[in-house]
Amino acid sequence: MRSKYSIRLYEMIEQCINLRKQSDTFAINDLKGLLGVPKGKLSRFADFNAQCLKVAVGEVNQLTDFEVAIGLKKRGRIVETITLTWMKKCPKARIEAADERQRSRIGRIARRKATVEVIV
Repeated sequence: MRSKYSIRLYEMIEQCINLRKQSDTFAINDLKGLLGVPKGKLSRFADFNAQCLKVAVGEVNQLTDFEVAIGLKKRGRIVETITLTWMKKCPKARIEAADERQRSRIGRIARRKATVEVIV
């Protein structure tokens, strides 16, 4: 994983994966603190979502044995809380994640976004 936020998210999920609960709700500032976002950085939610949260969830979903999803609770246009939901992947998806970890990291983002061009 290349992002420090991805590593922190992975560690958070790793601690909770075998517990009975499979989701947790956080206030935005609490989640920023848990992911290690410095104070004053990514102050707007749109920036936090695009540069931290979506990147971290994408990397965790691609490279680990877990599937993580995020849900937003809004009041009007303002996001109040974020719900993280996680579960273990099926055996086929775990094998695909293990294969991806063995491949070169060059082109990993393109493979995640499914923009890889196949040479004929």
